[in-house]
Amino acid sequence: MPEFRDWADAIEEKLGRGWDARVKLRDNVWGPLSGHRGSGAITFFSRLVLKSYLDSLVGHVYDQVIVTRWDHVYTCAHPRLALLPGAVYVPEKEGYGGVTDRHTVFAFRDRERVLGVLQWLVHHDSPELKSPERALQHFYHASGLKVHTFGRTMFIVARRGVDESRWRRPNPEWNCHRSPIDGMVALKYVQEYAAAMRTCAADADSVCPLYERFKRSLTGLHARPGYLSRLRRRGEAEGKRLGSKIPWRSGSRI
Repeated sequence: MPEFRDWADAIEEKLGRGWDARVKLRDNVWGPLSGHRGSGAITFFSRLVLKSYLDSLVGHVYDQVIVTRWDHVYTCAHPRLALLPGAVYVPEKEGYGGVTDRHTVFAFRDRERVLGVLQWLVHHDSPELKSPERALQHFYHASGLKVHTFGRTMFIVARRGVDESRWRRPNPEWNCHRSPIDGMVALKYVQEYAAAMRTCAADADSVCPLYERFKRSLTGLHARPGYLSRLRRRGEAEGKRLGSKIPWRSGSRI
């Protein structure tokens, strides 16, 4: 799918003129339309395009669909999922109060109920839908879909100095010289990496001092009162889930 100069025009080609009069354009959910931050509109439009393509394949022998990203690194094999009708499967973590949009598995027959989020959102937009993840959660519920999670086996990376994101650029401090991403790419979402390592029980030697670097990158920002203590608690909780694999101890200082 091409990178449109104006994504609003691309959506108008699919939904017709006046669609935007029914919604409140804002950051995240409707980014990058009208200069808003985020890429929710692109995510939803991409699913509409994919649905149209899948509809053209009716009659072919397809049982399941996986909507994912090209910039995932897998720490182990994707789990085999016994798909149930009327269900959508997503990896754990990165839901941001809703359902992650980065990796979705579903039965081919459920493509309309999984991918028709853009048309639904135009008629059911609400200020409480503050993120694409939250919008997806409400859409799946309205579509009668049950959401199942499985252990995360992948995390997103980016080539440093090349790949950019509308929300997050790769942080070179998150690159690990002993990890599978040595010297080539950097992490974008540290919690994804931690969850994938936990699911796949990766060898401790492949884990770099990621959290120490993550702490330094965050504490260099303008931290609000109480921020460091919350960061420490978050790190300790993640460390307990990962056991001895993460070099973050409750007695470490920030």
